[in-house]
Amino acid sequence: MSQVEMILNMLKPAIVSLTADQKKELLSNVTDLLGEQSENTSTPSQSQQNSISGVSFGGGNNAINFSPVQNQGGTVNVNNTTTQSADKNEYYPQALESLSELKELIGSSTEISVKEGSEALHMVGEIETEMEKEEPDSSFISKTIKVLSTAINGIITLSEPAETAFNLIQKVIGF
Repeated sequence: MSQVEMILNMLKPAIVSLTADQKKELLSNVTDLLGEQSENTSTPSQSQQNSISGVSFGGGNNAINFSPVQNQGGTVNVNNTTTQSADKNEYYPQALESLSELKELIGSSTEISVKEGSEALHMVGEIETEMEKEEPDSSFISKTIKVLSTAINGIITLSEPAETAFNLIQKVIGF
């Protein structure tokens, strides 16, 4: 029996007695926990630029390694530079801003119950937190957006800002 199966078997009896809200909270906390673990073990993307006689090539995620270089006489200088980064695209600031605006609209809306508003605000906060991670979990964000869309479905003052935010998020993480 694997460790995952053992943990699931330990959790099953306790999960049966949880309410829907408690299950959501548990899911959120486990997702956060697993996200923290994967952040610590994830490998950042690599970008390598190579130059020969003033001609540069490579870049992006192309890892081209010319070492070792065999030489038939003369001198060969090899200078490899590797830059590691996780770039956010141009839509990232707009996506975060639109989520912030959506939170304000949800908080001030009279068309949504206090409980539903609280849950919606929590989901938007989860999306924001995930977006700010170095390696956002696009699956988690996608699922949270679907649940949030259902929660605010039919509320005209929230539908358009939510759609704008969701479209920008899609452009950032590409789900």
